[in-house]
Amino acid sequence: MNLLVGFSYYEILEVSRSASREDIEAAYQRMRAIYGPEGLAAYSLFTAEEREEILTQIEESYQVLSDDRRRSEYDALLREQSPPAPPDAGPHLTLPFEETSPQPAVPAPAPAAPAEAPEEAWPDPPAEISGESLRRYREALGINLDRMWERTRIRKGIIQAIEEENLSLLPASVFLKGMLLAYARALNLPAPEMAAQQYLDRLSGQKK
Repeated sequence: MNLLVGFSYYEILEVSRSASREDIEAAYQRMRAIYGPEGLAAYSLFTAEEREEILTQIEESYQVLSDDRRRSEYDALLREQSPPAPPDAGPHLTLPFEETSPQPAVPAPAPAAPAEAPEEAWPDPPAEISGESLRRYREALGINLDRMWERTRIRKGIIQAIEEENLSLLPASVFLKGMLLAYARALNLPAPEMAAQQYLDRLSGQKK
């Protein structure tokens, strides 16, 4: 399973496409510290095989972006592969876990509920996205942590960390956004990318 499928080298290192060589070097060292042998926090999130895969992708990203010629060629390739995005749209990220998540999403409520099932049997999606509102909605749908793992392949401990907004246990944003997208799609939330971004913005505010 490729945890970083669909992410660009810039997204893997969490730098902008205009990042300087110094920025790239600093980002590389930071990611190595998090996911290398001494990065104890990553050990609770990923298996040894997954960490090795992540480090390989980090190294590959650095080798390309730290070389002016290879970076120029890579930038040209990105421009060819990516159509122009609308002014307010962020980059589209392919869900890292979808290849191993064959389970269908929770079906949308039927237009007309059966007589024995009142309309309130289907809860409204949360208007404001937070860890608590996501947990409440998941539980209202009757989906436990085991079922969420089956649908998303996200470890139950990470699902709980998302719902508790436990910053110390959450992975880097490049992984977290993919996990949030998987979570939102597993619950059939409308506009899953908007939900994921709202959650990330909320965490960003907590870090300030």
